[in-house]
Amino acid sequence: MTRQIRVGFLVAAAFLLVGNASAQSASSGAIAGEVRDTTGAVLPGVTLVQCGGHFAGSAVVHWAEGAAGAGALLSGDTIFVTPGEDRVTFVRSAPNRLPLPERAVRGVVEAVLPYRFDRIYGGWWAPVLRRDARRVVERSAERYIQWLRGEATAE
Repeated sequence: MTRQIRVGFLVAAAFLLVGNASAQSASSGAIAGEVRDTTGAVLPGVTLVQCGGHFAGSAVVHWAEGAAGAGALLSGDTIFVTPGEDRVTFVRSAPNRLPLPERAVRGVVEAVLPYRFDRIYGGWWAPVLRRDARRVVERSAERYIQWLRGEATAE
């Protein structure tokens, strides 16, 4: 299977699972389960990480072998890769330009930090954060929170 098809499959799986995560989190507060391929086989090295943020059941997929073994996140718009592919941002509602509160941003970051990742694939084919993704997430979250608090300085 080519890398592009594999990434496409994982992105599709992430979005299908996020919908289920939303429904399950409303009643239980958490989700559990395994990510499986179309044959029903468990996908080794693929983990659904429920991190909240964009909506209560929002989740990302961690792909341990992504990015040539360095690890990758398939984040949809939970961790939003910016068009310049050098930062990420966090939003409650992109169409309505609603920011995500500090507590939710910290929750997203805390949920993904236990995982090893060097790349982030957003919800669409581009943009992609191609390297240093873990560091970029931490740095971007702190900058975002500074803006929320009115403590940021213009660059």
